[in-house]
Amino acid sequence: MFSSWKGSADGTEADRKWRALRYLILEPTAEDRELETRKWVRKKHSMGIP
Repeated sequence: MFSSWKGSADGTEADRKWRALRYLILEPTAEDRELETRKWVRKKHSMGIP
């Protein structure tokens, strides 16, 4: 089912969408990373880890 989304060389619409989707998944923005970091720091603090 997923094979048609793999990303062909002809640059179809599905191919572009898939690349964009993969980019969104694999390349979080700096803001996203900062949020994740803050979340992790809060979690560590709540567990008593400095």
